[in-house]
Amino acid sequence: MVGMFKRFKNFYFKKDTFNYVFFLSFFGVLFLLNTLHFLMSVQGSSSIRWFFWLYAVGELFLETLALMVVGRFLRKFIPQKFYYGYIGLIFVFLILQIMESVLIKLMDLSLIDAYYTVFGADFANFIELLELTEMGISTWIVVFVTLLLFPLLGIFLYKVSYKFCEKKQHTLKRGHLLNSILLAPLALLALDYHFHDRLKQEDYQVYKKTLPWKTTFFRAPSLQIPLASSLKPLQSAEEILQETALYDLKKEHRPNIYLFIVESLRGDYVTAETAPHLMDFQKNYISSDLALSGANATHCAWFSIFHAKYPFYWSYKDNPLFQRGSFPLHFLKKMGYKVHVYSAAQLRFYHFDEVIFGKNHALADTLKAFPHYGGRSASASDTFALQAFQTDLLHHETNGHCYIFFLDSTHFNYSWPDDFSTKFTPVGEVTWGQRLSNDPDKLCILKNRYKNSIAFVDELFHRALLSIKKKGGYEESIIIFSPDHGEEFKEEGRLFHASHLSSMQTTIPLFYKFGSLHKRLTLTSHLDIFPSILHYLDQDTRLLKYLDGYSIFDDTNRRFAIVGRYNSCLHPYEFLLHNGKDYLKLKLNKQEEIFKATALKVLGYYSQGNPIKASFSQVLEEFQEPLSKVFEIKP
Repeated sequence: MVGMFKRFKNFYFKKDTFNYVFFLSFFGVLFLLNTLHFLMSVQGSSSIRWFFWLYAVGELFLETLALMVVGRFLRKFIPQKFYYGYIGLIFVFLILQIMESVLIKLMDLSLIDAYYTVFGADFANFIELLELTEMGISTWIVVFVTLLLFPLLGIFLYKVSYKFCEKKQHTLKRGHLLNSILLAPLALLALDYHFHDRLKQEDYQVYKKTLPWKTTFFRAPSLQIPLASSLKPLQSAEEILQETALYDLKKEHRPNIYLFIVESLRGDYVTAETAPHLMDFQKNYISSDLALSGANATHCAWFSIFHAKYPFYWSYKDNPLFQRGSFPLHFLKKMGYKVHVYSAAQLRFYHFDEVIFGKNHALADTLKAFPHYGGRSASASDTFALQAFQTDLLHHETNGHCYIFFLDSTHFNYSWPDDFSTKFTPVGEVTWGQRLSNDPDKLCILKNRYKNSIAFVDELFHRALLSIKKKGGYEESIIIFSPDHGEEFKEEGRLFHASHLSSMQTTIPLFYKFGSLHKRLTLTSHLDIFPSILHYLDQDTRLLKYLDGYSIFDDTNRRFAIVGRYNSCLHPYEFLLHNGKDYLKLKLNKQEEIFKATALKVLGYYSQGNPIKASFSQVLEEFQEPLSKVFEIKP
C-alpha cells in the first residue's frame, strides 16, 4: 500500500514539458473564433449566449488538455515519425474546426452536414456542386491540394515552436493536469444543471452545433407530440398511373400554361422599386397574404412544386422512386399538353431532371438548358433561355402547351447584364469579408447586387409577357410566378438560404393568373401550384387525392402549409407547420430514419411571428387538424 502511494505521489508531482506555444495557439485560435461567433450571434437572449460561450470554452479547454496528454503519452511510447503524424492530424483537426465555425456562421452547417452535402450523392453530383459555387474547378483543385498539405504545415509549425519552447521551458505538474481534467467536467456539469431548464429548445438546437462536442450533459426541456405511427409511405408510381389510366382526362380546351421558377427570391424584396412589372401582375390577378416555399433549399422546393408532396418524401437515395417523373405533369400530358423546358439552372443537380421529367426526360417534349459554367453569368443563361422560348413560341399554337422556366440571376452571387441599368448602388464584387461580416455597409453591397438581379428578372418576366401577348391567347392563359425559396441577409444571423426556417428564407412572392380571375388568398404554398392547375383544367377534384397540396379554388378545407428545412441529400426532419397566422417549428425525433419517428419535438410556437409559451393541450387544440392530416397523433 505504501509503495502504491509513493508511486502515485511521484506521478502526481512529477513535472512534464510541453510544446506550450503549439497547444496554446490551438486553444487560442478556437477560443477567438468561438468568442467572435457568440459576440456576433443574434439568436436568443444574452444570458443564453453567455451560457453556451462558457460551455464552448470549457469543452475547448478539455479538448486541448486531452490532445496534450495523449501527445505526451505517444511521444514516450511510439516512434517519432508516428508522433509527428499525430501532430499533423491535430493541425488538420484545427483547420476543420475553423472551417466548421465559418460554415455554422453562414449556413448553420456542421462538418457532418457539410460532408453529406458534398459527398452524400454520386461523383457527378459532387462536380455539379463545385460548379454551383462559381469558383471554377481549377480553384477547387488548388483548395483540395492545399488541404492535403496541411499536415506537413502543422508538423513544420510544431517543430519551429518546439525549438522556441526548448529555449524557454515551462513545466506542468501531472497532478495539475489530472485535477483540470477531473474538475473541468464537474464545472460544466454544475453550470449545465443550474441553467439547462431555462433554455428554449430552438436556441438549444442552434447553439449546440457551435460546441466543440455538439452536446451538453443535460438537454433543454421540450414539448413532445407522440405519434401513433410513422409517416405514411408514398403510394407507388405504378399504382397511381394504373388508377388514373381509367380517367378520361383528354381536354379540348387547353389554355397555355407558363410556369416561372426563379431562384432565391424572397417576398419582401419584390417591391414597386425592384420589380414594378411583377407588382402590376400581382395586383391584376391572384396573390396571397402569405405565400410559403416547400423548403428553404432548391431541390426539396422543386420536389414540393412538381410532385405536390410534402418535402419529407424526398432524399437522394429515394430518387429511383421518382423516375417516372412528376405526376401532375403526367396528368397534363394525358390532357393533351406538350411540355417545354427552358433552364438556366443545372437540372442534373441531384438528378432532378429525372425526378421532375422522368427517366430520359420522357415528360418533356423539349428541354433546353443553358447552365452558367465558366465565364458565363447566370443572367446570360437566363437571357438565352428567354430567347429560346421566344423563338419557339413563334412556331407553337396558342393552346395546348406548358412552358416551364428555371431562372437563376437571383442566385448568389446575383447577376445582371452589363447593358442592363444598375439601379441600386453601391455594388461590387462579393468578398469573404462581406459574407462573414455583420457590418451594414458591407451587407449593403450584397443587398444591392440582389436588388439589381431582381430588377433584371422582373424585366425578363415583362419581356416574356409581351411575347405571350403578341402571340395571342394571353387572356385565357395560366401564368404562375414562383421562387424556389427566399434569401436571408443575416436578419436572424444567417446568410443566403438552406440554413434555418426564418421568414426571409421561406416567405416568397407566389402569384397566379388563371384567365382573368382576381382573388386574394390568405395562405398558399408551393404544394398548391399543380393542384390548382389541375382543378382549374379538369373542373373536378378527382386528381387531388394523389397530391398533398390544396387547390386555391377549393374553399372547403382549412388551409395549412408545411415547409421543410434543408438536410443535405437526406430526408428533411425539421419543418414549419403554418396555418396562415400561427405556426409551429417541429422536428421528427428520428433524424436519420424519419419514417421510424415516434414523436414530434416542438422547437417553437409562434403567433403573428412572436414566440409564445404553450402547453401540449394548447398546441393540439390549434394544430390537431393539420397534424392529423400528415401524422397519426396518439390520443
